[in-house]
Amino acid sequence: RQIFSPQLKWLTISLCSVWFLNSFAGCLYLWIPMYLTHRNNNVEPTLMGNAYMAALLEAVGDMMGGVTMSFVVELFDRRALLRSGLILMALGSALLGWITNIRLIMILIPVISAVRTGIIALLYTYTPELYPTTVRSTGLGMCSALHRLAPTIAHFIIALLLGVSFWHVTVVFGLLYFAAGIMT
Repeated sequence: RQIFSPQLKWLTISLCSVWFLNSFAGCLYLWIPMYLTHRNNNVEPTLMGNAYMAALLEAVGDMMGGVTMSFVVELFDRRALLRSGLILMALGSALLGWITNIRLIMILIPVISAVRTGIIALLYTYTPELYPTTVRSTGLGMCSALHRLAPTIAHFIIALLLGVSFWHVTVVFGLLYFAAGIMT
């Protein structure tokens, strides 16, 4: 109840929305290896466009993002970092839908993955700092719970939108990242 007090209500709604939208839109990137496999129809024997290579590049990007953010978070304003990261993810999502060159998609994967992981690390750092000590754990727990709930819904939405086109998925999820960036 305290996190929805008049003083903390808008902070809680804003943070919960950002956590939810970030996790929801982040599910798009779990579908990239499957998209590449479908797109190539397994006829291209090279590593470019290979689903396993895409997953490996995503994992490398995850590691780079976590390490990089641990240094960058102390150098810049956390809110500005969060907002710029979410806007970068919106642009990356839109780019992913427009790029037709497999090599460019494979280059974009670790970059997007690094930014996504950096945003998550930043959220876990920044959120507790905004709440008073008495409700810090409750506020972070609420945000984290919504962060876990979002993917259960997002995968169904992605599957529905993929019936239209991958471009539609990337645009919709890019707009979600943009909305989260505006809410910070």
